[in-house]
Amino acid sequence: MTDFIRIRTESGTLNLGFQGEWPPPERMFFTQDPMLPEGMVCRAAVENDDEAFIMHRVTCSELTDEQADHPHLARGALYVHDPDEWDGRT
Repeated sequence: MTDFIRIRTESGTLNLGFQGEWPPPERMFFTQDPMLPEGMVCRAAVENDDEAFIMHRVTCSELTDEQADHPHLARGALYVHDPDEWDGRT
């Protein structure tokens, strides 16, 4: 099965493959990559990284065990900077 997370920022959306326990954490920390457009994230960071910013999980899909064995289905989670200002779009 493939898992992914979608990171939505003011400047765009980035889809990343995810390997780890599901569901993913409620908060993730990211840093800016100077090679990407302003505002796009590139890599995970740790909480005490001075340049890290927090992204909050606002949605997270679940699959049954039977669905999880299907090669064409995937789980996904959406992260946004401010969940209180999230417009509901995925």
